[in-house]
Amino acid sequence: MTEQEEYAVRFFIALAHEEGKCLIYGDDGEIQCNNISRHGRCIDFKRESITDILNTLKATHFREYAEKIEVSTNERP
Repeated sequence: MTEQEEYAVRFFIALAHEEGKCLIYGDDGEIQCNNISRHGRCIDFKRESITDILNTLKATHFREYAEKIEVSTNERP
């Protein structure tokens, strides 16, 4: 993968992850999500490995899904 292709992948991962719950900081050429309360840390889409980024996003989604299941289970009579 060329450097330009890798940047495009990182950019699209950052945009796709937002889902209305995060705001991407993109000033000065940065691509970061600072929603620590959601992800447990800042995600630097420009400098971190793509594998680390995807692992963080997967962990976030698994945790959020588990929380939804727990809430729906607790709401049952």
